[in-house]
Amino acid sequence: VGRAKNALHRRTYAIAKGVLSFSRFTKRSLVEEYGVPDASVHVVWPSVDTTLWRPAPEKKPRDGVVRLLFVGGDLGRKGGKLLLRWARETRRKGWHLDLVTSTPFEAPPGVRVHVGMQPNSPELIGLAQAADLFVLPTMADMSSWAIAEAKAAGLAVVSTPAGGVGELVRDGVDGHIVPVGDYAALANTLDALVQRPDTLEAMGLEARRMAEAHMDLDTTCSRMLAFIRQVTGV
Repeated sequence: VGRAKNALHRRTYAIAKGVLSFSRFTKRSLVEEYGVPDASVHVVWPSVDTTLWRPAPEKKPRDGVVRLLFVGGDLGRKGGKLLLRWARETRRKGWHLDLVTSTPFEAPPGVRVHVGMQPNSPELIGLAQAADLFVLPTMADMSSWAIAEAKAAGLAVVSTPAGGVGELVRDGVDGHIVPVGDYAALANTLDALVQRPDTLEAMGLEARRMAEAHMDLDTTCSRMLAFIRQVTGV
């Protein structure tokens, strides 16, 4: 069955004039596993409306509390349980975690759970604009629109290199990458960052710059259309 599926995929890709991929990770798979010519694959990262998802300094409480944000419907796969373990075990003070997910549960002190928030809702955007750090220690993923939204809102990001997610964060520049499933690395990174609000602010500025350059929806759509015209000759 696996060989038959591989052959079908190869035949499909072979007749395509071009392929759009949401990550370099996927592009490598197309080129190395399915024989798609490198020049035939155009990478476009997850993109958002950067006029909607934007920083709003006036919404930050400025009360000395570092606010963390997690957004992930599947709490386990997205690494939310590791983040909750940190919230229970850390000895650091002066932080608050907003956790957006699909199922309600009893949260530890310092954590507020939000269920039923809609994509691009004012409530969700407001949480991002009030936050200082976005944390998505995902265990398995291909890419992440939530990271694109967070960076557009001017947040530093902590995530993992799962799938193509690691491409969206420049380690040490606009966030940090920790190994998949490595609780100790995640905990040490968060413990350090919640004590460095100035570092988070500087990383947030870099995150917004990257979002404007590479994750703006209008720009991405224009690049996609240009690629389609190029390969089709239309």
